[in-house]
Amino acid sequence: MTIGLEPCCEIDDAGLKRCTDEQLLDAIGRRNERALLEVHRRYWSWAHAAAQRHRNTAPADAIDDAFFDIWKQAAAASRSILPARLWIVGMLDRSLARHQS
Repeated sequence: MTIGLEPCCEIDDAGLKRCTDEQLLDAIGRRNERALLEVHRRYWSWAHAAAQRHRNTAPADAIDDAFFDIWKQAAAASRSILPARLWIVGMLDRSLARHQS
């Protein structure tokens, strides 16, 4: 993640849609719930497919838990050398793997 990113200044849904994943993770790390909803919107389909691959018996619950893990760990993303997209899908995949049936 790049240091010194401009924060997403626009908190409305249209503004968040223009934010990069890095900006959204930064906003989630500062506890912006709308930023988490935007990440959820962007990555829900990926998470659903991953839940199917991991054969989660309750995929909706597993996906909710996975996004909650992102909420809890987003502040640590700024210390990661991974691009935000890889950090997000890695967190989702790791969390969904823990919920395997």
